[in-house]
Amino acid sequence: MNADQRTTILTDLDGTVVPSGDVITPATLDTAVWLRDQGIPLITVTARTPAGVARLGPFADLLTLGVGYGGALGWNPATGETLWQEVIGAGELRDLAEFAGSVPGIGFSAFGVDVWRMTATHVTLRGGAPREPWLLAEPDEIASVPAHSASLRHPTISSDEMITRLTAAGFATRLDLTYAASGLVNINPLGVDKAVGVRRALDLLGRDPADAIAFGDMPNDLPMFACCGRSVAVGNAHPAILAAATDVTAAVTEDGFAQFFRNNALTVR
Repeated sequence: MNADQRTTILTDLDGTVVPSGDVITPATLDTAVWLRDQGIPLITVTARTPAGVARLGPFADLLTLGVGYGGALGWNPATGETLWQEVIGAGELRDLAEFAGSVPGIGFSAFGVDVWRMTATHVTLRGGAPREPWLLAEPDEIASVPAHSASLRHPTISSDEMITRLTAAGFATRLDLTYAASGLVNINPLGVDKAVGVRRALDLLGRDPADAIAFGDMPNDLPMFACCGRSVAVGNAHPAILAAATDVTAAVTEDGFAQFFRNNALTVR
């Protein structure tokens, strides 16, 4: 396969190239090595923290840039340097905590600028504690520290229904609301999404979004798809992502990311 010297690859992680936990398959890792050898930048655009990305080991070492918290943070994986960061306003965070307290059974967490904080219910709903630094906290404690992003979880309320409730409470005009998994709502500063992170990363590299190829699987990837010249949904993707994509590849469990590069030539221009 030939390489297009103007191409940049941007990819979500969980559900797109990571099938579960912190698993990176040999085929995905080989693809990342091939991209590096061809001089094609590989950027992750994820809801994960930098520590969560670093747990992917050799794959993380092959990343050119990292875009985390759904676009609110950019960093250089090689040096750890922060390239940009955004935080949710203090008033918005306090009101989110109050909203969380009004919904029985809801879990609340926020990626504070220092550490990830979450309620006990959130820990239970996510299936246990994360494999990175975190603190158990009450909603008001979570809201007392600036945060890059926040999330709400519920065992029976769907992501779409939760966003409907948040919108009715006025949060849609104050915060960016989306989701990366069923039963979860991802919350970012207003106007900050994956597309914002993508544009910032590409600007730093002097790359054009029109020459970028984005990979994703969930609604929080839609802004990234809209700003890139080509978008690839893995076969297990949410229907909205499948409808928005210019291309569809195999599921994450079938190495769809690697299959795309085996099946599609990138021509030098």
